[in-house]
Amino acid sequence: MSSARLGVRIDFISCLGKATLPGYELFCDKGSEADGSGKFTIASQHLHQVPGVIFEISDSALDRLDSFEGPGYRRLHVRLDSAEHGPLEALTYIALDEVRDAALRPYDWYLGFAIAGAVEHHLPVTHIHRLENWPCWVDPDTERDTRNRSLLDRL
Repeated sequence: MSSARLGVRIDFISCLGKATLPGYELFCDKGSEADGSGKFTIASQHLHQVPGVIFEISDSALDRLDSFEGPGYRRLHVRLDSAEHGPLEALTYIALDEVRDAALRPYDWYLGFAIAGAVEHHLPVTHIHRLENWPCWVDPDTERDTRNRSLLDRL
């Protein structure tokens, strides 16, 4: 959700504001092939909702985003509720069941990017507190940890 982190990866056209995805819950149990940690995903949960941000991106940027998200995700068309724009259709990523593992945790720097994005876009305080209290791991790869903390410190 961090505009700066997304901007490093792809050129996005604009941020259209906040939205809520009804009928889903946030998890961080998508296994990363790159580093073995948990990455965020959503799953259908009838009485839940996930706050988030709507970015408008080009088709070519979407193709580049696919390469960053990597295998294990599929695109999903969803209907969002936006106070500013009303109901709208959007595209998100959802982890495939076979790459999800409830024992996984995000690295603390990865969680930091999620918190920074939530704060940047003024998502609900309850959501930010949930992220701040999410169980996480310290990255054992000190080079990757330092590189990501350096980027996080610039946000």
